[in-house]
Parts: sequence; structure tokens; C-alpha cells
Amino acid sequence: MTSYIPLNQPRQIRIIHLAPGSREDLLCGTIETVLLGEASYEALSYEWGAPDRVCNFGLKHGSIPITTSLHQALRDLRRKAGVRTIWADGICINQDDLVERTKQVTLMGEIYKNASRVLTYIGPDADDSSSAIEFAANLVAFGVSRIRHSDPRIHIPEELPNLGLPAITSPRWQALRKLLTRTWVTRCWCGQEFLLNRNLTVMCGTTELRDWELFSKVVRLVFARRLPAHILPASGQDPLAIGECVFALGGVRRAILDKRAQFRLSNLLPQFHAFQATDPKDKIFSVLGLAVDREALGVTVDYTQATEELYTRVAGSILSLYQDVNFLSNNLGVKRLDLPSWVPDWSSWVFGTEYVNRDCGFKSKWNLSSRWVLTLENRT
Repeated sequence: MTSYIPLNQPRQIRIIHLAPGSREDLLCGTIETVLLGEASYEALSYEWGAPDRVCNFGLKHGSIPITTSLHQALRDLRRKAGVRTIWADGICINQDDLVERTKQVTLMGEIYKNASRVLTYIGPDADDSSSAIEFAANLVAFGVSRIRHSDPRIHIPEELPNLGLPAITSPRWQALRKLLTRTWVTRCWCGQEFLLNRNLTVMCGTTELRDWELFSKVVRLVFARRLPAHILPASGQDPLAIGECVFALGGVRRAILDKRAQFRLSNLLPQFHAFQATDPKDKIFSVLGLAVDREALGVTVDYTQATEELYTRVAGSILSLYQDVNFLSNNLGVKRLDLPSWVPDWSSWVFGTEYVNRDCGFKSKWNLSSRWVLTLENRT
């Protein structure tokens, strides 16, 4: 195992020079330390999967342990000839150094924004995924053509062949369902990685998807009842959660890149409530880089603090900055953490009715003490 050379400047990052080779060759390369903004690289977004680092990335004098999912991604991304320069968190950040990890996570928004391209790797070519991608494109064309001519037969399995679609038993439906329910779409860090760079390529194995919105279009057409609902799973992953994640990514991405909107942290948290996080602190940290008010709130990335402390400080900072308790009305989730009653548990948050106190016609008078005790008085 190779020891990392510490990063000793605030904006230093590491990048990988991925050596060429066939898929069966040893995965190896070199690591270079550079200043953010002074080197060209592609940034990798991928599903971490199992946290165990059981694979290795080979270096001249040793190796770095990496997860199976990162190993798969780099094997599919490396070129047969010529070096490829990539930033990937599992190698470029020392995962065993909590202080470095905290500092580098703070820079991740800029890392993805400054990349020449973001590579979103949704997993290896498996479960007939190549056929599923082609089928998805055909379905989008079919669904769009029926926007103004809704046909109820689309939701009757026996009628699908009469509409020019495969029978319900066709393996193409199963392949597409498995493709759409890969867990990359519900991963909380997918948001920041997906939203900040116009040059985005979605990859499944070695296949590049030219239209990154392909999945979004399929899911949107399902929810618009223009495609069969059985495309999404009846069990396992929640189809509503998949839909919410896809809609959030599409809507926020367009708004940010077109500079039509800026988002407060209190707006982003409900937008991304359906995304999943292994570490509950990442429910905050994964969207912090997108928040226009992150500096005003004084919220910083710090993995050493307890999740309960982080959630309480975030809620208190939002209240103190905006003098507005309305965002607390979304706090409808079942609490899993030991939090003050007024603090949302963002690890299990269910999006509720916004501004419920305005709708009910009462005003609130409140006081937030230095010990994070909230006193509320309702006045009709």
C-alpha cells in the first residue's frame, strides 16, 4: 500500500493519469498533485457501491486500495492507447484522512465545475444494458408522438403489441427496468456532480449516451401516462423516489446552467430529500456546494461533528439568517436521530406542505436561544 503525500496548499488536488490497457490488464497509472484550475482533467461521478476497498490501483511503488465499483469504472474508461487524466474521489482523496477528506469535499463543487467534462458512470455493461439504451430511445420517440393523442390501451399489457410495442413478457422491458433502477440516480452526491458542468457524458460500461436526458425523458413520460407504468419497478426501489430524483436533477440542472435561479440551502434540502446517503451528514454536505447562501449561513463541511449537531446548527442558522420558521413545516419524516423536536431529521425527511402556517392564517413569534432551544408562540 502506498502512502499519500499530504496536500499542503488550500486549493491543491490530486489527479490520476490512467495508463492505457485492455480491460484485462492491471489497472495502474500515476498520481499528480496540481492546483485547482491549473490542470485539465475529466471528473468521474459514479456509484460507490459496497464500501469495502478490495481492489487495487497500481502505482510505480505500491498501490492504493479502491472499491469494486471504482475499479469497474476505471477499467471501462481507460483507453487502449494513450493516457487519460481523471479526477476520482476514491483515489484522489485520502479516504483514511478525515481532515483531508473534509477539506477536499469543500472543493468538490469547483472540482466538477472546472473539469473539461464530467463522466457519469452508471455501472458496467450488464443485464443487456446496450439493448436497453437503444430501446429507451425508441420509447421516447414513441411516447413523445402520443403526447397529444393519449391512448388508454398503453396501460393494458395485452394491448401493447397492437400499439407497436413489445409484449409485456419481452426481455427488453426487463432490461430497461434494470437500467432505470440502477442506484446511481438516487445517490445524494449525484446532484452536485451532475449539475455544475454543461459538458456531461453518461456512460454505461464503455457505451456513451449522447443524450444524457434519455432516462429523464423515459421517466417523465411514464409519470405523464404516455408510456406503460410497468417500466418502473413494482417492488424494491420506490418508483416515486426514482421519479423525484430524476425530476430534481433535470429541473435544478437547467435552472443552474441557464442562470435562471439561485437556490438557498432551505430550498435545496426538500428538492433533494429523496436522494440516499450512506453517511447522513452527506444529506447536507452533498447540496451545500449548490447553495447560494452557504457562506452567509456559516455551514462548513466537517465530518468530525455528530450528525445531530450538524442538523441542529443548520436549522438554527437558517432560522437566524432569514427569521422565518416556514421551512420547518416540511418536517414530516419519522425521526431516527436524537434531535430537538423542532429540528428536521434530514436523513428521513418526507417533503411536506410548504408554508403551512401561512395557509392556516397564523403568525409565529419565536426565540432561538444560544443552546438551540426554540420557543414558539402562535398568534391568530
